[in-house]
Amino acid sequence: MTVKHSHICFKISQLLKTSKPGNQVHNLVLCAYPVNRRLCPVLYTKEYLKRTKPSQQSDQFYVQCNQPYKGVSRDTIIHRWTNQVLQLSGIDTQRYKPHSTRAASTSLAHSRQVPIDTILKSAGLKSTCTFARYYKRPLLSGAESKFSGAVQNTASAQ
Repeated sequence: MTVKHSHICFKISQLLKTSKPGNQVHNLVLCAYPVNRRLCPVLYTKEYLKRTKPSQQSDQFYVQCNQPYKGVSRDTIIHRWTNQVLQLSGIDTQRYKPHSTRAASTSLAHSRQVPIDTILKSAGLKSTCTFARYYKRPLLSGAESKFSGAVQNTASAQ
């Protein structure tokens, strides 16, 4: 991980769900969001690193909040934490599960005219056919504005 003022770059060295040996895995870059500091991932990541530094006993980024401060498992992040974020965002977790986040984010990006090449690269997808077949989903009417409004209202209230 490289921490800069304007961004944080995570070097991904392991294969991901959508990668294969021999294919370069792109780095994950979180860019600062100066428009609203309360939504800035760089600011919160730096604060997280500062607060967890005394308890960091492994090379894993996420650690448990309680002793023995071990690294958090992939299943905890994917199933428990993502599900909690979805619930707190007002999403029906009986209908939408953590695995729905990739389809939801790429479909929203597509509906907002993000270039398909950018969507494919960001989501680690190889072809437009894969996106169209597995990830491009119709947005519920009004869901986009309700969701973004709820997130913005929650962020401004805190």
